[in-house]
Amino acid sequence: MFKTAFKLFFLLTLFCQVSLYSAEREQSKALPMALEAIKIVLNPQFEDKRPHLFAKGNPLGQMVQILKKQKINKLYLEKILMKWDPVNKGLNQNDFLLREDNETDKFLRIQETRKLGPVGFYEKSLSDKLEMPRMALHAYEFEVIDEKDEFLKDDIYLFFYTTDGALTTGKITEVYKGLSQGNTFFLTAQDRVIFPAAGIGYATPYKHLIVDYSIIESDGDDIKEMQKLSQSIIPLAAAAYGLYTGDMSNVMTAGSSVALRKEVGKLSNSLISLNNDDRLVNETLMYTPKKLENVFLDEDLIEFSKFYKGQQGYHSWEYKLNFRMFKD
Repeated sequence: MFKTAFKLFFLLTLFCQVSLYSAEREQSKALPMALEAIKIVLNPQFEDKRPHLFAKGNPLGQMVQILKKQKINKLYLEKILMKWDPVNKGLNQNDFLLREDNETDKFLRIQETRKLGPVGFYEKSLSDKLEMPRMALHAYEFEVIDEKDEFLKDDIYLFFYTTDGALTTGKITEVYKGLSQGNTFFLTAQDRVIFPAAGIGYATPYKHLIVDYSIIESDGDDIKEMQKLSQSIIPLAAAAYGLYTGDMSNVMTAGSSVALRKEVGKLSNSLISLNNDDRLVNETLMYTPKKLENVFLDEDLIEFSKFYKGQQGYHSWEYKLNFRMFKD
């Protein structure tokens, strides 16, 4: 009886902690630092005023180096600064707040908090827990059911950000250009692999697999610059938390997975979406052992599709993204 009551109390404590986390709105660390790094890239003379800028472990210096490596057009960087000009745009501190916890953030917080409970509680209470399968996830085909711009053909790329336990990886596809209504194309062999990394084949996610992704469309000349900047989003966010390793696609997040996911979303929305038509879709796929329990009952290969449509001004659009999930 005492053990049951204790477990109920512990679970109630977890719920209260998660609810508290959800209500808090944290200030972005990465966005103000990224904007400062952009100013330095545009004004190299500012480097002399910061003698220890490129000292080992200086996150601002790391951000400057990340941006320089991408060789992003200066006109595009200037557009970003104009968007975030606090004088002209009337910005305040609320504009730098991270989003509230979503479903996957709450799930990750519960996972992390459970580990802090009484010794043996997590393992004992979940002794019959299900395991994640050895699997792979691909996004293999894109269909343009209705193009967004009737006069100019759509240019599109995709941005995947995958959380596997404490490991986060980012993938930016190439730009697929000149798409019009009725077009269907297969993603390249390199672009289609979401999990695990290309060349590995299959892997077993640690406790969960979360994929945040965006479909980014632009009919202007900025899309190549947007793509370059997208490749910098994860290391920029990680640098703000002292987690940047020098690998553009691989960062160990430890207990910062929720904050890092939020920062990636904030930077992506703030630095890439300069126009209303620059970003079309943001979605999350979350897989847990429970959710996958009945997925592979009869087949080792599952195909599913996601449909997206919307209206922007006089233009409507509809896309279809096709996925494959494999079990080893």
